[in-house]
Amino acid sequence: MNWTFAGLSPWQAILCLSVFLLLIPGIYLPCADMLGIPTLKSSLALRRAGKQKSGKTGFVSVWIGGLSDRIAKLIVRMQSDAVKEKLSSDLRAGNDGRSNEKYLSDCVSSALPLSLLFFPCLLVAPVFSPFVLLCALLYGFHVYRSAGRKTDRKKEEIEREMHSFVSRISASLKHGRNVLNVLDGCREYAGDALKKELDVAVSEMRTGNDEKALAKLETRACSPLMTEAVRGLRAVLRGDDTSAYWVLLQEKCAESEKQRMKREANRIPRKVKKLSLVLLLCFLFTYLAVIGVQLADSLGVLFG
Repeated sequence: MNWTFAGLSPWQAILCLSVFLLLIPGIYLPCADMLGIPTLKSSLALRRAGKQKSGKTGFVSVWIGGLSDRIAKLIVRMQSDAVKEKLSSDLRAGNDGRSNEKYLSDCVSSALPLSLLFFPCLLVAPVFSPFVLLCALLYGFHVYRSAGRKTDRKKEEIEREMHSFVSRISASLKHGRNVLNVLDGCREYAGDALKKELDVAVSEMRTGNDEKALAKLETRACSPLMTEAVRGLRAVLRGDDTSAYWVLLQEKCAESEKQRMKREANRIPRKVKKLSLVLLLCFLFTYLAVIGVQLADSLGVLFG
């Protein structure tokens, strides 16, 4: 049987692939020398020296990492200030110490190996080569949005507890106006996400400035309700009378909780509709399979 790949015979396809693989270093090395790009050995030595944890660093990972860093720098230059600030806030909220450029470099390095399959696919099956690039782009965007998804989950978990959190603050302030003791007492009844943030805030207040600790708590939470709660705690630190403020904030948190429960209730019918559609399709395919088998048997008897 005569097999062909994109109109080429197997030997011609192998020859083209070999020429392509040999052409890559022939183009890269002179360009790297002219542009002053460090060699792989130098980059490998620097990466190994900068690694905090012991592990193997290969030439391929160094090359992909260097290329990802350059692509990330170009992406950062093209991003608007609003997008940069959104990514920075997501990274701060997720306690991620990476910079925007480093985070983008990691996203590119995760999708780059998949995109490199474009060149072999272009020789073997050119029709599928655009789908390879599309899959690589979609995977890169999926990794890029991971910080935002993590922040949204954390924000939702914190806002679920804001009503009880504000109620405990209001009740505690009737017995004492020490903000550190108030937050320390709220930690015992908080959930995982809120308790983690309160632990950090309490430890920072014990070792540093209360205002700065509250500002960091507001930044990490990324919640408008937490922003208003922090505003009230700052007023308590200044010595203001905030009894009416906490009552109004409790009502606002209760209304926000009702709206959140309504949104969750509205999502349930959509899920039920999707599941009902899937169940209907399963029944339909079952009937079609039975009809097809019976029809095939009948045709076999008729023409047999």
